[in-house]
Amino acid sequence: MSWVEENMGNTSAEGSRLELRRRYIRQLDERMRLLKPMAARLALETMSLADFEILEREAHRLSGSGAVYGYPAVSSTAAALELGLRNGVRDTTEIAALLAPLMKAILQVLTGGPQESEASFSWSEDNQRTEYRPLVLVADADPQCGAELAQMLKPFARVELVETGRAVLEASRRERFDLILASNAMPDVTGLELMAGLRPAEGQVASAVVMTITTRDAGLIPHLVAAGIRDYIMKPFELDVVTERIRTILQRQKPVVLIADDDPLICEIFRSKLRQRGVDVSVANSGAQALDMAKRLRPHAIILDRSMPRLDGMQVLSSIRNNALLSSTPVLILSARRKDSDIADGLALGADDYICKPFLPDNVVERCLTLLRSNGQLAA
Repeated sequence: MSWVEENMGNTSAEGSRLELRRRYIRQLDERMRLLKPMAARLALETMSLADFEILEREAHRLSGSGAVYGYPAVSSTAAALELGLRNGVRDTTEIAALLAPLMKAILQVLTGGPQESEASFSWSEDNQRTEYRPLVLVADADPQCGAELAQMLKPFARVELVETGRAVLEASRRERFDLILASNAMPDVTGLELMAGLRPAEGQVASAVVMTITTRDAGLIPHLVAAGIRDYIMKPFELDVVTERIRTILQRQKPVVLIADDDPLICEIFRSKLRQRGVDVSVANSGAQALDMAKRLRPHAIILDRSMPRLDGMQVLSSIRNNALLSSTPVLILSARRKDSDIADGLALGADDYICKPFLPDNVVERCLTLLRSNGQLAA
């Protein structure tokens, strides 16, 4: 049984499971239509450089998805073709010999051939990381109150302090905070206006918001709860009580994982599986988008495809390790390149784990959860 059938086969997810499988079959049919003329050009020795680039891109896309749906032969043959092309093989006879098994595997799927047993190839090395310290934004128009709150939170969190609602909105657009502790009585925006401005874009993870409220504004509490605040604290308050409330909320926060892969089906499956395990997920479909989202979201872990458009995974990883705010973020690399030297290069650049295609989604998810546990984001 494939992962899709096993993990999306319950009654509530039946429609999603069938739709994902239909999309995958349509995707294979489209790829086969593209591969057939490629095979003809290989036989006639009329392949252009652009044709080889297209073939490498298609092989990369296919290398990650087959095993996910229970067809590891698609993944393994696509990975072999991708590896040959990436290593500079341009001999038409050699490429044709690599393409033929892939087309045969795809044809078996399209004609309703049996699913094969899944296989997973992986390699990892443990790396110790410093414990993650959550990022908290404290917003209060009273500088003394804000400073006292920030001082109480600093033993277990990184704290940024602002005094206006607009500053909260500007800071939240710049990066994602694990928690925002804001006063309802800001001088420039109301609590409800602030919550409207903090609403995340589609596909992004919202920050938890805790609002401090004066007694005269107690009637607004139901509206603020409906707007999405995680909790509220009545003023005046004891600092140690507030500190303990915030610590408890942070401990219960869901970790955030960024998935960076140019195959939307792979992203959707990882998103579904990780959410089932209590993890919030954001998705990037290119290297450039992955780097931009990593800087803004500061995820607790990243699943990073090595081969992506615009910036490849190794370039993204290098940028992450050279960014002071992201340098300790655990990164798990997915790649069709499985030579010892390829794996060593990824780990030397700073990857915490390296999984070769084809892979089992459950294996990737468990390894990601292990990284989150080692980083203090999940209970052991």
